[in-house]
Amino acid sequence: MATPRKNKSGTWSIRVYSHTDEQKRPHQKLLTAPSKAEVLRKAALWTIDRQRQGTPQMTVKEATEAYAKDERLSPADRQPLASYAKHWETLGQIRIDALTDTELQRWVDSLTLAPSSVRTIYGYLLAVIHSVDRRKRFDVRLPRIGQPDTYTPTTAEIRALIEAAEGDLRLAVMLAAYCTLRRGEVLALERSDLEGNILHITKARVTVKGGTIVKEPKTPGSVRDIPVPDSVRAEIESREGRLVGYTPIGLSAAFRQLVRRAGVHPMRFHDLRHYSASIMHAMGVPDVYIQKRGGWSSPAVLRRIYINELTDKAAEVSAQVNAFFDGL
Repeated sequence: MATPRKNKSGTWSIRVYSHTDEQKRPHQKLLTAPSKAEVLRKAALWTIDRQRQGTPQMTVKEATEAYAKDERLSPADRQPLASYAKHWETLGQIRIDALTDTELQRWVDSLTLAPSSVRTIYGYLLAVIHSVDRRKRFDVRLPRIGQPDTYTPTTAEIRALIEAAEGDLRLAVMLAAYCTLRRGEVLALERSDLEGNILHITKARVTVKGGTIVKEPKTPGSVRDIPVPDSVRAEIESREGRLVGYTPIGLSAAFRQLVRRAGVHPMRFHDLRHYSASIMHAMGVPDVYIQKRGGWSSPAVLRRIYINELTDKAAEVSAQVNAFFDGL
């Protein structure tokens, strides 16, 4: 450690090692304090903290490259990093310890993307930063996301979809609409996952560069056992191996064609989960059970996103209300 020096102002200062740049040139950081003892204490804390935290003086670019090589990341987490990192290239040469709220806010404001995309990219950047220095906190205003663009199919539409579908696609629709399964969960299922009338949900199939992989489900609560209707059980028992042979992209494309063929309201495959949750909600099933069956992370998420009012149920209730007032 360098020797502290007393300044003309009466304060004390000391230089400590900061980092080595890409040209292998060492850099120092100047620390100051009112007394010699205090500046020595700050220098010691700096050294200890630097050793504990790794290298918070790494640039954003260096941290991103190191993060991409972290073997603890799943392939699904590592896959989008390269495309997201392109959006923060302008921050690349800024050191992690020198990154400020102003610079981050200016970068966020410069992104011409959907609010949800901005939040996702910002979240990945924070993961990179915190892999180097977990203490870093920022006060950044992110764009507000509006209400999710969701649609809850009616019972008539679900019936039309199932009648128009065949083979793997028919079973996929039933699993999502009747059993609240996500697309990835549907595609990872095998015949051995059914035991009696209980379907064990323990994995999900996701897209990665070069194909697909099977990984753990979205959240810890997504690992669950679901009692399935007899119609679904019969479909599963007639098969061997993988139950639905599509890729994630392939299933979404096949479902879009099915929607057009069945002549129902435009919807996503994921909207089938909305139907299942809404049906249970309309039947008076407690939220805690709906949450458990669907593998949602919290009741708040369930109520905010998935419990939508069914069109046909709303019409029935409206008719009852109007009949009551007409009776007055």
